[in-house]
Amino acid sequence: MKSRLYYAVVCYILAVVLLFVCVPFVKRMTYPKMEAVRAVKAIEQGEQITGEKLESIEIGAWNLSNGVIEKSEDVIGRYAAVDIVADDILMDSKISQLPLDGDVPKDILPSDQSVTLLQVKMIEGSEYPLPEMGDVMKLNLFRKKLTDIPELQFIRVLSVLPQAEEETAVILTVAVNEAQRKYISRHTEDVFYGSVIVRSNEELAMKLLAEQKAYFEEAD
Repeated sequence: MKSRLYYAVVCYILAVVLLFVCVPFVKRMTYPKMEAVRAVKAIEQGEQITGEKLESIEIGAWNLSNGVIEKSEDVIGRYAAVDIVADDILMDSKISQLPLDGDVPKDILPSDQSVTLLQVKMIEGSEYPLPEMGDVMKLNLFRKKLTDIPELQFIRVLSVLPQAEEETAVILTVAVNEAQRKYISRHTEDVFYGSVIVRSNEELAMKLLAEQKAYFEEAD
């Protein structure tokens, strides 16, 4: 009698393990899932992409080509390289880092730099209250007072996301090198304060950006 009870208990435990451990594991291995970003509204070619037109979903990972975008923050502030319909899964090939000039991205991103998203509070009293594409900005941190950031003395603005009236910060995409990108990622909890240094003066803009590049070359 005890032997039968023992085997019954063992069988019950094995059944539970099979049901709650083995079956889900096999299912995950057989039908792997991944995160993806889907458009909830149509996005026209050249249109800047905002969070309200996106949602994160889980999809099957089998037979998907490389380049599926997994995080909304990887596309917010970028531009649609093609017309995107509602319910479309976003791919790298459908996204432009830069505004379009016709069907091609504008040539304002240096080949040795990449694009990153940045939230900035504009310094009160600045000559230009809001940044525009092509501006060169200076960024500061606030440590009891505004503090210079040698790595971010001069950066190029690539795009500006639409801003609601009640918002106090501006969300930008900016051109950065790898060291600048790492600096920004280390300070995601900090608030950056910015001011526009150059607008509509490409000669001065290039001079200041060259000074910023020299800073990193000297640091090496």
